[in-house]
Amino acid sequence: MGITAPFGRLLRALRQSRRLTIEELAEASGISGRAIGDMERGRSRRPHRGTITALAQGLDLDEAAHADLLAAARAARPGARPAEPVRTTPHTLPRGVRDFVGRQAELTELRALAREAAEGAVVAPPVAVVSGPPGSGKTSLAVRLAEEPSTPCPDGAFLVDMRGLDERPLPAEQAVAGLLGSWGVGDAELARLTAEERLARYHDVAAGLCAVLVLDNAGSEAQARPLLPRAGRLLVVVTSRRTLAGLEGVRRVTLGALRPRESAALLRAVVGAGRWTPSRGPRTS
Repeated sequence: MGITAPFGRLLRALRQSRRLTIEELAEASGISGRAIGDMERGRSRRPHRGTITALAQGLDLDEAAHADLLAAARAARPGARPAEPVRTTPHTLPRGVRDFVGRQAELTELRALAREAAEGAVVAPPVAVVSGPPGSGKTSLAVRLAEEPSTPCPDGAFLVDMRGLDERPLPAEQAVAGLLGSWGVGDAELARLTAEERLARYHDVAAGLCAVLVLDNAGSEAQARPLLPRAGRLLVVVTSRRTLAGLEGVRRVTLGALRPRESAALLRAVVGAGRWTPSRGPRTS
């Protein structure tokens, strides 16, 4: 298929040729179903390279078809330039969170923040800090929000593992460089920029996005603070075992232990309903 086809029409044709529904492509790519639908209908005409790469992975495209899709996306933008070589981004969402249960109150709160960010009614977009003990479902909650069809993120959703528990957590400067690459900033440009200039470029690009960015497993305020958006419609969700109390003006969502019924549902999701039988307590003779 030639790259002269409009991006949305090309994306739809590729999806249909693989007999995938929008929902199935959303699950395979980590891009929300609503965002995919908007792209196919031409409502979102400037998808970024990270989004295109995630779609290409979900569609299982070969290198030539991947390049065609990227070129069609670039052609849809004003002042489009010739397509650059495509590379896989490490910042797409993990595919399909299957063991998500409960947390409906917290999810509702995050949905409201996502809508607030998408509307762009405030100077700085909202930031959520999701904290809780190990195994409480912080990452699952953030990913579930990002992959829901109703979440307004036409430019995609991205996740960075900040490695906050490692001996050497991911420096903010490295996260900035990786995200810029995912958002279409080429290696040559990145090489010319100082760390300060890269951060300024990061905020410039982020201000033009309507997307969700998950900063997963942050270890400190210093890791997350430089990545918090100053303008635009990018919702940042930070997950951490700590409350990160030094971050001001953020919405805090604290996860406690699951209720017994939710714990049982989680166990069924993990081991499979057909292999799990609830305990009825000790037998008496």
